[in-house]
Amino acid sequence: MVFLGAHAVNSNGSVYSRAGTALVAMLAKEHSVPVLILSETYKYSNNIQLDSFTKNELGTAFLLIISVC
Repeated sequence: MVFLGAHAVNSNGSVYSRAGTALVAMLAKEHSVPVLILSETYKYSNNIQLDSFTKNELGTAFLLIISVC
């Protein structure tokens, strides 16, 4: 059994987590190993994530650096 953590669990069941989490889940599925996501209840979100780009910041490097400062 594989246990994974999550930054957020969306209302449609999709999970927002660290890089590499999807790879671990896919390998577990390939080997018929169950995967459980562990998360605190305050991390449940009403958002629905339809693709992997919804949470990524897109733009020029300059604008992304300025927005952080």
